Amino acid sequence: NKIITDLDIFFHFNRESQIISVTGTNGKSTTCKLLKEVFKRAGYDAQLGGNIGKPILSLKKSNNKTVFIIEVSSYQLEYTQNFKPNHAAILNISPDHMDRHRTIKDYVNAKIKIFKLQTFQDHAYLNLNDRLNNKIIKNFKKYKFSSKINKVNRFKFIKIFKKIQNKYLLSQNNLENISFVIKIANNYKIKLGVILKVLNKFKGLPHRQEKISFNRNIICINDSKATSFASSLQSLQNYRNIFWIV
Repeated sequence: NKIITDLDIFFHFNRESQIISVTGTNGKSTTCKLLKEVFKRAGYDAQLGGNIGKPILSLKKSNNKTVFIIEVSSYQLEYTQNFKPNHAAILNISPDHMDRHRTIKDYVNAKIKIFKLQTFQDHAYLNLNDRLNNKIIKNFKKYKFSSKINKVNRFKFIKIFKKIQNKYLLSQNNLENISFVIKIANNYKIKLGVILKVLNKFKGLPHRQEKISFNRNIICINDSKATSFASSLQSLQNYRNIFWIV
């Protein structure tokens, strides 16, 4: 029997809307939340939903400036048939959900379905500093994808990073997330000043490198959202003299 997913139903009713979709092993929720705040500050009706928590079918278009920002997982993408975002990003890929996908090849194949139905008018965003993203870039034509490739390289944004005073966002993984936010916002011609205002006020999401208590000698970090070794490693690389409670 044919499986129709919530992504397919959502797209059926919103095919004329602007849809930005983000997937990846790590950083999806932070990137989507930042995108929502940037677009909201730029005057858009930014609607955020999907894997981040708010059901995608509860989102509604209110006007011509509505932009849907959708976080999608490999589970959601695996069975989707019709979902076509205008802007689609894969932040990074490392082995995850192997109990479901069995092999890294199957996991990657689920992720790249985010690009499958895009046309030449749409944009695909891939991380130039991620090994598996680089493989996708090299095989983009082989997969017969039609969208414009936007290669995201965080080292190209060093001058912008120097303007960020928000220490929470200066970890390596968050700089990667910010790079995608800047690249997508640039394609919507959102001014850098708007982006920087959001970045400098952003307080982060619960359970993601969240500082819950600290004094001169001890900082306690709640990073319980990191449920794989790869995501834990990103946090651990930001600190020294660590007591890691797992």
